[in-house]
Amino acid sequence: MTPEQILQDLRSDRVKKVIMDGDYSAEIDDQYTLAYALGCKNLEILGVCASAQYEEGCAEDTEEVMLRAIRDVKVTYEALDIDYDKIPLFEG
Repeated sequence: MTPEQILQDLRSDRVKKVIMDGDYSAEIDDQYTLAYALGCKNLEILGVCASAQYEEGCAEDTEEVMLRAIRDVKVTYEALDIDYDKIPLFEG
């Protein structure tokens, strides 16, 4: 597809199937993006992957950071009154 065709498709009413992926515990931008996507009528969120933000020399345990990201996705789900079972949440 050409860039013009991609933009035309993005602007169309066709429902796009999406898997969200982010480091939801790093900054607030990923939670806003998730909330926005969950509210879009032209997006069908198939699942959410919560990953850990990695920074060289960071003393934090990567698994602990990922678990915080999972928690933050769940908080977003709760704020939007979305069942955990409705949209699968994956570690990684």
